[in-house]
Amino acid sequence: VVYSFIQYICSVFSCVNQCLKSHSKT
Repeated sequence: VVYSFIQYICSVFSCVNQCLKSHSKT
């Protein structure tokens, strides 16, 4: 269960990071 949660957080963080990167570029 913990592993699944970590994977989920990693996925979300990756998405958010990319989103912020794109936003910062503008």
